[in-house]
Amino acid sequence: MMENENLEQIVRELNYDIQDVYNDFDIFFEYRTIGDCSTIDFCGYTLWNSEDDGRDFDDEQGYESMKHFLLMQLKSFALTLMDISYTIT
Repeated sequence: MMENENLEQIVRELNYDIQDVYNDFDIFFEYRTIGDCSTIDFCGYTLWNSEDDGRDFDDEQGYESMKHFLLMQLKSFALTLMDISYTIT
């Protein structure tokens, strides 16, 4: 697992990016840990957890970038929400 400080820094950077674009402090990523288990959530939706790390792994490259993984998970979540909204209308 990545060090807590690295995860906190990634979350901090993503939140700065959101605030720069939307200037909204109600939309944010959150890093939480209870010691052995950590999660990164977006507005209460878990995008990643340390117990089931869904990132791609390559023997030569290691794990894919956490920031890239989180953004792809967020994109997938947003597309799912859009699909749901189209079925409602």
